[in-house]
Amino acid sequence: MSFNQPPSPNTNRATETVSRSPHSQVLVAGAGPAGIVAAIAAAREGAQTTLFEQNGFVGGVAGMGLGLQGFYDTSARRVIGGIPWEIVQRMMDRGLCAIMRNDDDPNDPFYLSRYIRFNPELFKRTTTEMLLEAGVNLICRSMLTGVVREGDRVFGVTIENKSGNTAHTADCLIDCTGDGDLAARGGAEHELGRRGDGVMQPMTMLFFLSMVDVERGVAAKVLTRQPWNVIEPERLKDKIRSYRLDLSTWSDELAKVIPEVPRITGTNFHDYGNGIFHTGNFIHISQLDGSNGDQLSRGETLGRTVVWRLVEFLRQNVPGFENVNLVQIATHLGVRETRRIRGYYYLTVDDARKARQFDDNIAQCGNLMDIHDTHASDYVKLDAGTQIDDGLSYGMPYRCLVPRGIKGVLMAGRCVSGSREAQSSFRVMGTCMAMGQAAGTAAALAVRTGTDPLSLDPAQVRSSLISSGAIVDSPGEPAEVRALAADFK
Repeated sequence: MSFNQPPSPNTNRATETVSRSPHSQVLVAGAGPAGIVAAIAAAREGAQTTLFEQNGFVGGVAGMGLGLQGFYDTSARRVIGGIPWEIVQRMMDRGLCAIMRNDDDPNDPFYLSRYIRFNPELFKRTTTEMLLEAGVNLICRSMLTGVVREGDRVFGVTIENKSGNTAHTADCLIDCTGDGDLAARGGAEHELGRRGDGVMQPMTMLFFLSMVDVERGVAAKVLTRQPWNVIEPERLKDKIRSYRLDLSTWSDELAKVIPEVPRITGTNFHDYGNGIFHTGNFIHISQLDGSNGDQLSRGETLGRTVVWRLVEFLRQNVPGFENVNLVQIATHLGVRETRRIRGYYYLTVDDARKARQFDDNIAQCGNLMDIHDTHASDYVKLDAGTQIDDGLSYGMPYRCLVPRGIKGVLMAGRCVSGSREAQSSFRVMGTCMAMGQAAGTAAALAVRTGTDPLSLDPAQVRSSLISSGAIVDSPGEPAEVRALAADFK
């Protein structure tokens, strides 16, 4: 197995041009769902915690309207608890947030799965308030520019913002950048994309519409109600609905109007009950590397161009969309796959399919394996035989969160250690949030005990997570079924 390993960063430049900021006990890079929960967990464990983010808000793609997957397995068991579940409950108590159930064919792998939809501003407000309540020092509009390292130990990062280039040091750092930027810059081993050719799953540009005439679209058979229904809270039943937009009639014309992306045959729209429709996560921007600055920039520009052309085409050609209004395009592309940092355990597709459990479980994942096709603009369902046995969940070992080759760093989110196929399951936000709580808890415990994350006893992490309501072992399964860690080292 070969892994890319970048050259060691030049830390000498920091002495003359970089100003130094106060030291933190725990420093979290990236305020997407994983980073938010990591920072809250670390702060609640008593660590002085700083969280920095490149955008002007927290939430990542959840703050742009993409719903949460991974809280339930396909047997309808909830497998995510703790802080992530607290976030969901707070949103449900105060506004537009609902748990949806798929009521399709019970032989379909999607049957009995759950999806949590919400107003994106509600997600941003709720999580920002929870960060501030926990005492987290939040720094937005700040881009990671490098790491500060001595030998194999990373003890800080440099970030660029309006104040210039600043060094932030910490006793323990957590990489929640999604792309593994911190760990990779620090010298950690990693894979990039599909083994052999490096191809990555396509990216998607989300957007919001208003003024959709649903009744006309349904009558013209271009809109079809999808089998996603609210199961709680009661007050939102029949207010949040999902529709399939069938564009197959116009696919040849669309291919001429938007030749830069795979042929568009349709997409999903989710009605939030307030006149705003959120697009499904399906229009693909393919053959680009989201960890490459030039390629990501091209993808951002192309994504917006595709949305503008698509909306104009809908307005001119598709019944029910004659008066459609483009409300907003997401602030940035949604990226599914880039680097996977090599940790002290490499989660395989076999681990996922066989619903394996580990002695150092820190979370559960019951989400479908979901590899989007680079040659299609729609979701391609994987065969049921490629999914987790019996609709169960598999364990996420603590060792997957500890990167090889560097010390003083943990990670959470889609960049943790595992195969491409396994990552297509654990990359969803619910699982990333659970990993974030584990990483934040472990970082605080490592600081408190003066221990490097690699030397920290996973039993301590598990105990603390369980006491906070996190679900670390397969729900409803006896402890004896957990595989011995020694079998998978």
